[in-house]
Amino acid sequence: MRLATFITTFFLVAPLLADSTITAGLVVSAPSDTGVFLTLTPAAVQELQSNAYGATLKINLVPESNEAVGNVFTAYRVVVSKVSTGEVIPQFVFESPVTLQFGYWTLLSRLTNSNSWTVVQDMKTVLGAYWYNGSQFIRIHELITNPDRSLSLPIHNTGRYEIRGALPVETFRLSQGSPYPRVITPNAATNRRVFFFFENPGTEEVTGRIYDFQGAQVRDLRVDALSPSANCLVWDGRDNNGQVVPTGPYLYKIFSGKNTAAGGLAVAR
Repeated sequence: MRLATFITTFFLVAPLLADSTITAGLVVSAPSDTGVFLTLTPAAVQELQSNAYGATLKINLVPESNEAVGNVFTAYRVVVSKVSTGEVIPQFVFESPVTLQFGYWTLLSRLTNSNSWTVVQDMKTVLGAYWYNGSQFIRIHELITNPDRSLSLPIHNTGRYEIRGALPVETFRLSQGSPYPRVITPNAATNRRVFFFFENPGTEEVTGRIYDFQGAQVRDLRVDALSPSANCLVWDGRDNNGQVVPTGPYLYKIFSGKNTAAGGLAVAR
């Protein structure tokens, strides 16, 4: 399906703002703040109260609707900061997921040369959730269509999240910008892990392996507790025995059925 076909055969209806976006035949009314909120589990609340920063933290959801243009229908930024000083904690990561609800949506479609519109039941076939990792937007695949037509997304990371028009992926691939960062420092406060976000339209499990430059296997990778989403593998610079690996270059291979993505990265101290 070409994007030109997509934007002329779908009509998106959402709670109205004063301004609506009309782009190449696609009419979008961005959702208002009604129905947009964060839900924290007790474990996530505990992380805000007891953490490595030695301070009570708070979480805010900041609308960035003034930047919602083109195929970006709505955008919000999740911010964690210290209650006492207001200092923002960059790159804060929740171990327990936080749910971001994006409001209520209705998507209508019609066949070519037809005046009859029908409701699209699975809005995920034409909408996607994206998170900005600091250098690239990464598609997050856990977008949920709820029975009340709201969209929600379990998240672990702070930062900017968007709902965009997005066509389904046809083949397995690493997401644009992955892996990142390509140089990690396992014992540092930042850049301790490398993230492999992927697009996987099939049902095959996605796994990975890390090798040193002599070809010895160092680590097996699977979606696990380190993964910020179900379409991400993470390597923390450790081997299969939990030991931090020596500095130097390493190779990765990511597998999905018969498909493989490979490349290089480095560990520094």
